[in-house]
Amino acid sequence: MIFEIIFSFSQKEHSNKTGFTLIACLSFLEALPLGLFGASIPLILTENGASFQDLGELTIMGLPYILKILLAPIVDSTKPNSYGKRKTFLIPTQLMGGVILLIVSFWIEDLVNTNSKHYLTLIGFFVFLVCAIQDVVLNGWSISLISKSQLAYIPPVQKSGIKI
Repeated sequence: MIFEIIFSFSQKEHSNKTGFTLIACLSFLEALPLGLFGASIPLILTENGASFQDLGELTIMGLPYILKILLAPIVDSTKPNSYGKRKTFLIPTQLMGGVILLIVSFWIEDLVNTNSKHYLTLIGFFVFLVCAIQDVVLNGWSISLISKSQLAYIPPVQKSGIKI
């Protein structure tokens, strides 16, 4: 019964389902560090007595998302290497994001407890930069990954992946 259902789908529908799953998973991986730095750190700093000015300075972390319109042409105009046009950026940014979070995990408690807003802002800026590049790549890859008749479903799938 299950095999009949699986084999009844056309190849394009199957690749769309795989593509939508991939888009949702990559959206989740992109949003996880943003939630950690964009929501958790200011909340913890507030509990530790940070002023509104300190929290205001943390908003500089979001600058890469504001400048994403300048990042997109750079990412799209870069010539691909052996990975392919999108994977050239996706794989290194995933690795860089993981390495940054791994390294920061050893010192984050000390940075938060001492209200080291400058270091937290700098680290958060690089995390947001990596995530902004991933977002540009994922948006471009989504359009080429999914068939034209299913393009309207990409934003809800990305939003679902982010909200998980």
